[in-house]
Amino acid sequence: MEDEGYREVWVTYGTKYYSAKELTVQPGRSVTIKDAWAYGVIVTQGHGRLGKLNGLYSFDDPASAR
Repeated sequence: MEDEGYREVWVTYGTKYYSAKELTVQPGRSVTIKDAWAYGVIVTQGHGRLGKLNGLYSFDDPASAR
């Protein structure tokens, strides 16, 4: 994954009721992630698009959340 410009790490698992992953996309890189289930997104820094067909949702967070 790191060679493809991103890093994906499970941060919560071990329960059948919920799970969570951390996705980090390297600066200047673009990735397409496909998951079988619905999910929520928290953006802490950067900009991009989410969804099918060039992104249904755009986001832009210029500062890092600390």
